[in-house]
Amino acid sequence: MKDIKLIRKDINANTIEHFEFDVDGFEFLVLNNNGFDIYVAFKETNDTDEMMIVPAESSRICLINKTTALDNSSKDLYVYAEDSGEVEVQCIKY
Repeated sequence: MKDIKLIRKDINANTIEHFEFDVDGFEFLVLNNNGFDIYVAFKETNDTDEMMIVPAESSRICLINKTTALDNSSKDLYVYAEDSGEVEVQCIKY
């Protein structure tokens, strides 16, 4: 049985949190159980206009591109929020 590629982290308000996986991933499931929106990107930025939004108390599958070429993979995901809470990220395709 393969390991689940899952990272659960506390996030701090107005801070970019880095989620680093040990594999190149193509799709990531981001779970936001908080009462506020969070923002996700594949590069380090806090410009929310360049990030995907995961609304409060929801989840979203984040990917760079639908093709599974190595150029469209990442080991890194960055999360930004304007409040503190907890976020769970699972690499679901690698």
